[in-house]
Amino acid sequence: MGGDPHVAFAAIADALCPEGATADEAIARAAIVDALAVLWASYVEDTGDLTRLENLDAPAVQESIRTAVVSHVYRRWLFELGKRLESKAVSAEEAARLERDMKRYLDEEIRIDFGDQDLTRVEWDAHDGQSYIEDLFRRAYEILES
Repeated sequence: MGGDPHVAFAAIADALCPEGATADEAIARAAIVDALAVLWASYVEDTGDLTRLENLDAPAVQESIRTAVVSHVYRRWLFELGKRLESKAVSAEEAARLERDMKRYLDEEIRIDFGDQDLTRVEWDAHDGQSYIEDLFRRAYEILES
């Protein structure tokens, strides 16, 4: 891997999740970008050396997948929180508290749900992976409704 690391990461994001027109497509792309940002900070930022990505270990890949799933659900949840804030169903203070706590909740949930399971073996685009993401979103949404 050579060249400008910013261009390379943009190309990776495009390959994994091209820009889309719908809110769901934008959320999916943002989640991939969040996961790539974790890799960037851990492997490239300090040196600009993209070849370090060739040596990603299993924990780094697992963390990237976990970040993408959490970010995807969190961003969908934030969209719903924004609607509730606009309709005055929650106060600004309550929304800020919920927002602050939700990402940590989602991260803890995925860690509990999957334990030591290899997240690279989950087919996230298939039924089981999508069902898990929907279930995690449902749990987060229930907190918003309570």
